[in-house]
Amino acid sequence: MKESWSIFTPIIQNWQNEQELVKNELHIYPSGSWGPMEADELLQKDGRSWHQL
Repeated sequence: MKESWSIFTPIIQNWQNEQELVKNELHIYPSGSWGPMEADELLQKDGRSWHQL
């Protein structure tokens, strides 16, 4: 039994860490909007912006 936990514990921990990364990096925005504020910030880093049609 201990041997199985030594195999699965690191897998479970890694999965939990990935879930936290995804939760922290996923930017939710309302349908029909221009997208998340982070998209604007990303473009501004390169001196770019969105063009409204």
